[in-house]
Amino acid sequence: MSEQELPGPRGASVALDGAVAVVTGASSGIGQAIAHELHARGSRVVVSSRSAERVQDVADQLDGLAVACDVGSYDQVQRLVAAAVDWGGKLTVMVNNAGLGAFGLLHEIDPARVEVMIRTNVLGVIYGMRAAGEQLMRQRSGGGIVNISSIVGEFPDPGGGAYAASKAAVDLLSRTGYRELRDHGIHVVNVKPALTDTAFSATARGVQRRMGGDPPEKVARWVAEALESGSTNTGYR
Repeated sequence: MSEQELPGPRGASVALDGAVAVVTGASSGIGQAIAHELHARGSRVVVSSRSAERVQDVADQLDGLAVACDVGSYDQVQRLVAAAVDWGGKLTVMVNNAGLGAFGLLHEIDPARVEVMIRTNVLGVIYGMRAAGEQLMRQRSGGGIVNISSIVGEFPDPGGGAYAASKAAVDLLSRTGYRELRDHGIHVVNVKPALTDTAFSATARGVQRRMGGDPPEKVARWVAEALESGSTNTGYR
């Protein structure tokens, strides 16, 4: 498996300086790192998590806006996009990062946990693409949608099949969205990290310590560089 910083076909580029960007699941890990990276490149950033309190510190650090949003609710995602437009005057980038893990052998896994995961990891991405896509189409000024997937969508481990399936769905949604929106100047990026050094990665593997891997800041750079260069895929594949 080789690292490719900016692989894949090239599409429309997105200027981040002066952009208004929304990042879901931004209270920690990859989402928080993406918010910081976009801010460093000149974007005004709206950060969200299920609880606004969890993400308020990040918003304060970036002079941004914190919004509570359960991405598994389309009404809440619509309100998140509307809040970003009200605050920033427009929407430029939507980063669908929020995600959950449900792990276990397929004949033993907790169905209730799987349902919550699919609602977040799959429906949350669909809802984010729907709400942001509609707004970007209305503005007629381009923009970008970024979906955070995972290499496990292609290489699942035993006990990780349900989670891998949710990420494979994100891959397909990203490819489809790219084809549907590219002629309108809206750029869709699919991001495929491998093991990342976050609390989520440790919890997902059932351990109480960090497992190592790429720093989340590296994934954040992939996101920004893919938007600015017009790459449709970034990370590992």
